[in-house]
Amino acid sequence: MKSYLALANGDTFPGTASGGAADISAEVILYHAQNFNYRLLTDPVNYSRIIVTDSAVIDNRGPLFSEIESYSPHLDALVITGMLMESSLAESYFSLESYLEANGVVLFKPDEPAKLLDTLEKAGPINGTLTSRPGPTRKLHLKRAPEINDLTADLPSPRLEIDPVRKLSTSLEFYWDLTDETYPDSRNRDYIVVAYDFGLTYSMLKNLKRLGCDIQIVPANYSPEQVIALNPEGILLGGGPGYPDRMDYAIGNISRLIGLRPILATGLGHVLLGLSFGAKMEVLKKPHFGDEIEVIQGRKSTPGQVCPRIKTAQTHCVCLERKSLEKAGFTITLINPDDSSVEGYENEDYLIQAYAFPLSGDSAFISSCLNRFITCMESHRAGKKAF
Repeated sequence: MKSYLALANGDTFPGTASGGAADISAEVILYHAQNFNYRLLTDPVNYSRIIVTDSAVIDNRGPLFSEIESYSPHLDALVITGMLMESSLAESYFSLESYLEANGVVLFKPDEPAKLLDTLEKAGPINGTLTSRPGPTRKLHLKRAPEINDLTADLPSPRLEIDPVRKLSTSLEFYWDLTDETYPDSRNRDYIVVAYDFGLTYSMLKNLKRLGCDIQIVPANYSPEQVIALNPEGILLGGGPGYPDRMDYAIGNISRLIGLRPILATGLGHVLLGLSFGAKMEVLKKPHFGDEIEVIQGRKSTPGQVCPRIKTAQTHCVCLERKSLEKAGFTITLINPDDSSVEGYENEDYLIQAYAFPLSGDSAFISSCLNRFITCMESHRAGKKAF
């Protein structure tokens, strides 16, 4: 079906679309990945977004079991700028096209992909509308807040909630359980971890499970008293969508948990944790959306020593101000070498460690981050510091 992607700067890109709703107004994100990342489809962080991928070749298949991050896709549309190739796995799994259609997600292919990529590279995250009804558009006054004007007079408003976490988070506490037959390399259940559901990903939970953590998931608004009543040995603040500075309920709850148990925070959770200490949040000049975004150690190194560059997958456009974090008593552990933004921080007195990116995958670096959390819980048991 002939459709149009109209951006808030006034640019319109014709193309073809299939599946999903006829008209979508949402935030448009350019995600850099040499090989298409199928986790994007079900990652809660992409809730109500139009994701544009610059992967040159994409297998026409749905996500494998190991690539599923939540119970369903959360994005509104996927924009493919590369070539969609037939996959040998399409018979065993849904094709990508049928998978998206079955889940009500629009698949859009622009007629001028290079022009769209160039525009988004310069504009960064931008509001847009995907519609099958052509018409004149007008430039919008862009805002960080989700109150976005319509691109055309007769199109619906974007369905961006002020706090999408309230919609995505579980309403009940429950154990996240996998059988040993599914994950035979899992350790015994040695540690009880309470995970706040700010948009948790399966891969993060699987990695903790393999390290012997018995995970109990609780709603995003669970009180500290309810959390401590579960007698956890560690607390996980997971990643997800939304505007951290608008989640006062979460910031207040986290501030009352500081020092009671070791805390591991990632993605949205790492921003909420910093804000609970009074740190300041700032918008990145060039947001981090991609599979190979590098981070390096933030600690002072020996003169002449070259810090190894670690490649991570990231999806965020805000960060915590370094000076405010250090004033709050944190040590900066990781930074982005391109813009010097904070990618990780810790506090040994409170047994806290935080990362701007999800701890998914099975790299040695990810394992070391998670094992530090295990060390923190061991130290809490022994009444000692971890670092």
